[in-house]
Amino acid sequence: MSGFYDDILTGLEKDIDTIEGQTHVHEFLGSTLLAAPRGKKELLHNHRFAGVTGPAKETRTSHVHLVSVNTDFFVNHFHTIEMFTGPAIPVFDEKDKDKIIGHIHALTGETSRDFFHSHDFRAATLIEDPISEIREDDRDKKDRKDDKDIKDR
Repeated sequence: MSGFYDDILTGLEKDIDTIEGQTHVHEFLGSTLLAAPRGKKELLHNHRFAGVTGPAKETRTSHVHLVSVNTDFFVNHFHTIEMFTGPAIPVFDEKDKDKIIGHIHALTGETSRDFFHSHDFRAATLIEDPISEIREDDRDKKDRKDDKDIKDR
């Protein structure tokens, strides 16, 4: 596979503005609030959107992610959303209230103006790595098995 992406990726590393090295992303999904073109109540509707954020971008006190997505269609149009998330919001373990198990980000704003209207929206990302603890548990089990295998030799 080496070389396949070389031409495509040449120079791109200069354009990537992220925390050093590979960073995490978040899934997100949401719905807009109801809206319609002025004077057209019969066209009252909302839109849905979903996607994956860009990588983390460091701020002075936290980090944010770029969100760039199109909504679904209604009649003859869709809207775009281009924004940065809010800063990280910690998520705590339900059993151990002092243990942070990850974080999410808020998404609030307004869509592009299309078909004579725009929509407000409020949503949140999903947790950044929902299976990290599962993978760590699997690694721990594998390490314990490896330790047992070594002792049995």
